[in-house]
Amino acid sequence: EAGDEDAPDAEAVRVLKLMQHVIDRPPFDAPGRERAERLAMEVLRNVPQLAMVLFVDDHGNFLMLRRSKGGAIDSKVIENGTSGRRVFWVRRDSAGATTAIEDDPQDSYDPRTRPWFEGALGHGPEAYWSGVYIFFTDQKPGITASAPLPPADGAPPDSVVGVDIRLDALSEFLAGLKIGRSGRAMIIDDQGRL
Repeated sequence: EAGDEDAPDAEAVRVLKLMQHVIDRPPFDAPGRERAERLAMEVLRNVPQLAMVLFVDDHGNFLMLRRSKGGAIDSKVIENGTSGRRVFWVRRDSAGATTAIEDDPQDSYDPRTRPWFEGALGHGPEAYWSGVYIFFTDQKPGITASAPLPPADGAPPDSVVGVDIRLDALSEFLAGLKIGRSGRAMIIDDQGRL
């Protein structure tokens, strides 16, 4: 059934809840980023429906992990500090060892302008689901489930965790459903949209 525990939406919600409980502050200092990357790498290795794991704060600091070829996982990092903006990629092999760090000064991505960031901050602690859009990095259609990270000091949330699901993953899930001859499978959001 479409509400199955292995459905991409159920997996995404479980991952968001895990991140909300494990990541206790925006993961943009060195130890926090390392912890977040280790957790996100394990998520990507164990939840094939998810294409990317994202973290962003209200200053535009950003951490994204995605699968690469041969089981490798790459991280995209945007740092907005007092010395300016830096965008770089951390490339890893399939064992997780860093093979290269590449600066990307031409990258103009600002995750704070994305509906999944604004939606998560305005939606409460539950998962917010974006509409279908083209992912900036992969240029593939998909959706993002996102949720606020609880701040350590009880202030309003200012950081978000998200997971991307490419539409091809949804198509594979739907194609694998066992449906009778006259049955149909559909994905309908909480507002009743197909």
